[in-house]
Amino acid sequence: KLLFASQEEEANMRSRAERYNKAVPPGQNGQPGRISPERLASDPVLQDGQQAAQYISELTFYRQVSNFMHHYNRCFVEQNSETVACRKAFYVAERLNFYGDPFKALRVYRDSTSDPAWGGPALSPLIAWRDLVLKRNKDFRNDSLIQEASAEIQLRYQLLENRFDGLELKRKLALGSAVVPLLPPLNPDAVQGPVTVGPFEILDEDGRPYVSESAFQTVVDKFTSPQ
Repeated sequence: KLLFASQEEEANMRSRAERYNKAVPPGQNGQPGRISPERLASDPVLQDGQQAAQYISELTFYRQVSNFMHHYNRCFVEQNSETVACRKAFYVAERLNFYGDPFKALRVYRDSTSDPAWGGPALSPLIAWRDLVLKRNKDFRNDSLIQEASAEIQLRYQLLENRFDGLELKRKLALGSAVVPLLPPLNPDAVQGPVTVGPFEILDEDGRPYVSESAFQTVVDKFTSPQ
């Protein structure tokens, strides 16, 4: 089996394997070290440890070749109610925009709702995705596919925000630039992309953005490349 019934069971198995590996160093291929049958037969602790070491060695190998923990972790997070609720909201917003109601789509992205899936205060789907999904699940958020999916969610939102609120904001920035010494005049019409910081660009506990710049660039390239 590739999963243990509990964390305690896994910790116990790894502890037994570690004791054996300290007594009998593993081979170069990572397999448990060999020991004479006579010594093994006379030491029940080594017998138990050898079985555990062999199990952990095989477990490590098959988890690696199947990328099991990666897929398991994604499935574990995707089935959570808050993840499902966020994905549903993003789907609704995308469909509204596609069928000609972009303003309503923008509201779906950023309006707070008291969804039971949030398990607390009212949140917008964007903030719920950041705080309840990405923030709580480090391995999940660092997955390359989730990075790009999150970047795409934010970019779709920012394009809508830029469409409705962007021009006014850029005009205000242009007025402000006029009073800054040595700063050339800013033409708001020349700034085409979003000028606001997205919700997924804040830093996590390690000082890294929840979604990397490279993930955003990949999505931008996908959006702008000729079909």
